[in-house]
Amino acid sequence: MTCNNGHHETDLFLCGQFINVQCMSSSVYDPGREDTIIVENFMEELCRRDNEDNRGENRDPNRPLKIFTVEEIWLAVAVLRTFSLQRVKVALRAHMQENRDNEPLEFLDNEVNVQITDVGRAHCHEYGIHVHLE
Repeated sequence: MTCNNGHHETDLFLCGQFINVQCMSSSVYDPGREDTIIVENFMEELCRRDNEDNRGENRDPNRPLKIFTVEEIWLAVAVLRTFSLQRVKVALRAHMQENRDNEPLEFLDNEVNVQITDVGRAHCHEYGIHVHLE
């Protein structure tokens, strides 16, 4: 789920309420559910950006793949902004650890930048992003 429609404060409030309902079932804090929300929304946006910037029909194969800053993705997705940037990085690190040797993304430059891996790109359809693998 991505809550993006230009109404920043309303989006954050509504997304925060959605997350509270999703994460607080039975009034029990569930950091694992938060991690899932963070990872799914982050990967959806990373897949979308990678597909637009790195997989276009007119892409020059000699040009290096574009990398993205973690912060720009965090700022672009209202659901992610309901969490701190540090909390998002913690969830992504945990996701990478769970998928050791098959990491869907990789941090670059001391966790400032991120890029999707071939493994992650192969799973973009799970986030509703259909890519053409080369």
